[in-house]
Amino acid sequence: VTGILVFLANSLKSSEDFDFKTVEGKNVVLNFFASWCPYCKEETPHLMILQENHQDDLVVLMVNLNVLEERLEDVSTFQKVLDVTLPILMDETGDFMKKFGIRGTPIMLINKDGVIKEIVPGGMTMEMLENSINNLN
Repeated sequence: VTGILVFLANSLKSSEDFDFKTVEGKNVVLNFFASWCPYCKEETPHLMILQENHQDDLVVLMVNLNVLEERLEDVSTFQKVLDVTLPILMDETGDFMKKFGIRGTPIMLINKDGVIKEIVPGGMTMEMLENSINNLN
């Protein structure tokens, strides 16, 4: 695991036992979200389909920005209501957000070499997601 993914593994807490070794050699989509964000609610089903369609060479991770939440219980509600099947990681301290200058709830696309290729502010359609994934290869 290289670069940004090492920092990711060391700075984020997983709601389940997520093995960061599963991202080695794969493209990664980090979806930064807050439970109250309307774009996040729209994108999540697309991201689950994206993961299903590209499971051999892509890992999609949800990253909750705890500092943007009023109540942490809202993250569990978000997960249940949208039936989220993707791993949810927590930026509990805001360290990851600060280190990489994350503002709002963007989607970060990282290639197989651990290089950030694109950061999109949010509101991505399925077509936009597919195009961005194709540009990673």
